[in-house]
Amino acid sequence: MYRWFSLIAQIIFLATTTLCLAVEVEVVRTLGEEGDDLFLHNPMAVRAAQDGTWYLINAGECQVLHLDANWELLNSFGRCGEGPAEFENPRGMVLYQDEVWVFGMARITVFGLDGEFLRSLVPGLQYQSATLLNGRLAAVMGAGDLSAAYLTDEGTVEEPFGTTCSEDFFESFKACRNQQILPSDQGRCLLLNPISGKVWLIDEQGVEAWEKNIVTLEENSHMSKSDDGETVTMSVSFLTGNAGIGPKGNYWFTLPSEEEDGPMTIRVTDGQLNPQGKDIVLPDEINGFEVFFTPDGLLGLVSTGESVVHLCRVGLE
Repeated sequence: MYRWFSLIAQIIFLATTTLCLAVEVEVVRTLGEEGDDLFLHNPMAVRAAQDGTWYLINAGECQVLHLDANWELLNSFGRCGEGPAEFENPRGMVLYQDEVWVFGMARITVFGLDGEFLRSLVPGLQYQSATLLNGRLAAVMGAGDLSAAYLTDEGTVEEPFGTTCSEDFFESFKACRNQQILPSDQGRCLLLNPISGKVWLIDEQGVEAWEKNIVTLEENSHMSKSDDGETVTMSVSFLTGNAGIGPKGNYWFTLPSEEEDGPMTIRVTDGQLNPQGKDIVLPDEINGFEVFFTPDGLLGLVSTGESVVHLCRVGLE
């Protein structure tokens, strides 16, 4: 049985995985582990800057950490709250026009690359994951008829695109609110939904071209209400984690295990989601939800639940 997460009011996630492969995986460093100089508390959204440094949301502390090329702390900024330079429950981060955009509950808090607070934006929508797509700001929509949108410099919706969202809150939550946007070719993109395990190709006109499954497992998400209708409890199972783009332009998907204590695996695919070789089985002690790569080819795995970031060297045996 695969791992799943209960949530009341918000999702707290972790991911692990299973499958098979002949690949050697070496952990080079685990950021935030005991004995490491870097303190992490629910890390997420690791972003590479053009100068070789890194920005990382330390969500449990409501901070952005600015790290050098060797992952040593240069600066930290942000705090919990609703005032200037503050944010809560961050959902994503984008480096855009020499600024750091932190996407929180219903606000976007913008900092300079040096950590100076610049402004808060209240677009009237709750965005989820955000990214740069074709040089433009894009984010998953928290509400609306379509699942994603290009944004203006004020953080408002400029051009919706993607899959159609249900009017039912729970069905819309599962189908739309947890998608990840991945760049594709020819102005197109992929939308990944970790809850359903589905991926959609969105064409240059912003409409669905095809739909495929990364994994097909029994879906175990449900919502229940109390007798008085005032309390809502949702249990949401994640069939995949997030995906990253590898050094060769392939997609790297983290997959949860069908076994409760099974190892995490990674599936590498081409742009049509055709597997490239066997799935990569990681050592038992390595978990992660978000995938990224360093300039020197190390695989990064962000384990929010364990408050660490693994840096791994992956090579064929």
